[in-house]
Amino acid sequence: AGEFEPLEGMHESLVAFRRHHASGDVLVLHNVSGAPVVTELAGPLRTFDRPLWKSSGGVTVESGTVTLPGLSSIVLGAGSP
Repeated sequence: AGEFEPLEGMHESLVAFRRHHASGDVLVLHNVSGAPVVTELAGPLRTFDRPLWKSSGGVTVESGTVTLPGLSSIVLGAGSP
């Protein structure tokens, strides 16, 4: 199964959590608003730089900055595959 860790201190329009699992941790970000959100991943979250799944083509991650159009999501893995 794995552990679920809600993340606080993110943009108010984001639902964000880490999922801890033996096969590797993932960071999940959901923009629940209709407006775009740009957020910086800080500290240990910066290691999550590998997109595993995106809900749309407008979702990007580059140099620790995640851009999420309204009502979109991304799942990020840490480091290189």
